[in-house]
Amino acid sequence: MKRNRSFHCLWVGQTMANLGDSFFILAMVTLIYQMTGLTLVAALFPLFRVIAVSMSGTVAPLLFGRFHLQRILFMSQASQTVLLAVVVILVFLHGKIEGMIPLLLVLTFVISFLDGWTTPTRNALVPRLVEDGELVEANSLLSTMDQIALLTGWSVGGGILSVMSEAELLSLTWILFAVSTISTLFIKDRSKVESKRSSGRWNQIKCGWVNIWNSPAVRIVTAIDLLIVLGAGIWTGAVILVFVNQVLHKGAFWWGIINSGYFAGTMVAGFVILSISKWVSKHIVASMAIGLTGMVLFTFSFSFTTLPWLALTLITLLGPMFQIRRVAQQTILQRNTTNETYPEIASAHYTMLNILYAVSVLLMGYVTDVLGVRYVYWITTVFYILCLMLIPKLHRLINSQAQSSKVSG
Repeated sequence: MKRNRSFHCLWVGQTMANLGDSFFILAMVTLIYQMTGLTLVAALFPLFRVIAVSMSGTVAPLLFGRFHLQRILFMSQASQTVLLAVVVILVFLHGKIEGMIPLLLVLTFVISFLDGWTTPTRNALVPRLVEDGELVEANSLLSTMDQIALLTGWSVGGGILSVMSEAELLSLTWILFAVSTISTLFIKDRSKVESKRSSGRWNQIKCGWVNIWNSPAVRIVTAIDLLIVLGAGIWTGAVILVFVNQVLHKGAFWWGIINSGYFAGTMVAGFVILSISKWVSKHIVASMAIGLTGMVLFTFSFSFTTLPWLALTLITLLGPMFQIRRVAQQTILQRNTTNETYPEIASAHYTMLNILYAVSVLLMGYVTDVLGVRYVYWITTVFYILCLMLIPKLHRLINSQAQSSKVSG
């Protein structure tokens, strides 16, 4: 994989795009709040993005049935880059154009809609660019860089805003998106699979959902992911802030430290998984079970701690557990689908996760207000236990498929 130029271009391009995306969100939320002075209007920004990405994932199969993945990725990145240039111009002309806020929100919606094609397309490209034995390493590298870009984007972006204007930060964002777009031009799909049109648009749209249901292993992996995302709202900044204030009796400093601890653990775990990628590849279901077991133990323990340093330790340890589970799960999905079906499956999977994450944020916020912050961690622990209970069945299915492959081979 070290000499795989196509994968390296995908990796670099997506890292630049993710970093730019973090800068874009930070700059736009800050700008909209400054222009209106209304928290509600600024809060509409992430809501617009979730709705747009969910809609985009629904119609993405129509593109998969007509274009090669590399071309879809290029169209998505290039279109976002062009629209971002329009946003930058509008922001520099701030005060000279009436109706700026609605126009910026519309552009944000369209950019987010286009961005909704990126993740499923990227994930579907990976098994076409690397060998099966390199999937764990490739997925770990991409996932680690995602976390680094996210953490860097928010921490460094805030520092940049202290010395630069929102317009200048958006200009930097445009440069990152331009680099990402150029990188996609050098991706060469080694697969010989040709895009095929299905009979009718509705059949194209539903094919990913149907394929998830018809594949037992993919169905179980998807169920596990949905249960995990249903509890993901407990790791948002708002819920952690309540935990830090009400349980740890600390302020913003510890809130920031604990938030950073999770990302730090995830990044370190990514590099560890890279070093043991061959073992993880051979014991893919066991790796997933290890991750889920750690998530159960550390989340449950986290809910009872009243010591800030112990909370930081536990959430840092949670990072590796989430990472190994995520990488193993992504690899199982890729191995249990074909190059023809995986793009549609990845799109349906991504759409479900986005919708359910929005539900989780609202649900966990409500439970925190009504029952108390400890309860959301207990509820999520139950979700993780349910996931762990599905592992034996997944293990039997994958072993059965492996035996069938040996017999047929």
